[in-house]
Amino acid sequence: MIRSFEGHTSQVNSAVFSEDGDRILTTSCDNTAKLWNAETGELIRSFEGHTDYLRSAVFSKDGDRVLTASYDDTAKLWNVETGELIRSFEGHTDLVSSAVFSKDGDRVLTASNDDTANLWNVETGQLIRSFEGHTNKLRSAVFSKDGDRILTASCDNTSKLWNAETGELIRSFEGHTDYLRSAVFSKDGDHILTASHDNTSKLWNSETGQLIRSFEGHTNKLRSAVFSKDGDRVLTASYDNTAKLWNAESGELIRSFRHDAWVSSAAFSSAIIKM
Repeated sequence: MIRSFEGHTSQVNSAVFSEDGDRILTTSCDNTAKLWNAETGELIRSFEGHTDYLRSAVFSKDGDRVLTASYDDTAKLWNVETGELIRSFEGHTDLVSSAVFSKDGDRVLTASNDDTANLWNVETGQLIRSFEGHTNKLRSAVFSKDGDRILTASCDNTSKLWNAETGELIRSFEGHTDYLRSAVFSKDGDHILTASHDNTSKLWNSETGQLIRSFEGHTNKLRSAVFSKDGDRVLTASYDNTAKLWNAESGELIRSFRHDAWVSSAAFSSAIIKM
């Protein structure tokens, strides 16, 4: 372990790096997000204003804003330098499980326990469209690199690919036997990686929906799965108190990283893995 970031007063639900790797952003069941100096572990500031647990937080591409998702049914946009609340995105009827920016920063995409994903205008907070078709809670929603497609992960055991412009369903990825916690695109958009409560992560062909391989070895539910920047490795986080590093091509386990409690998220930073 390199260092710990201590200051939240309840369970930490997510942790992400800034683009330059100098800062870390965490969310917690203490209703706050916190910004940290990655090198020293020093707390820079807290983002306070949600009225219930936070599920996730991400940086805008320029690093000037932070977007949070909460159990209070809203996503909120914050000024990184001041901690000031810029606006709230309100319209979901249940908790917001994730919120992300589009690549150009003009749109926000949220996923909710109301079984829908919503697309919003960043500047106005106006709802652009909803993506409806899942039959259970959504755990995540992300953009493809070009912003033309949206990928959702649901407790209906499926991931779905959508046309971002029209809201039309393109295809479903079916094969998991329990809830999905996350689904992400590979850098080139050719592959999709899912993480599930069935203890596995799965790699799919995004164009055909075909299952390529499963990553099996965890002994409890998965919380997340991500690609390395070069796409050669996969990193998974699990309730079995481990994060695991895999060879994306072969499915072979490279190594495990053990915690004293379950691992809520795991991420790559350049060539260094941190959780």
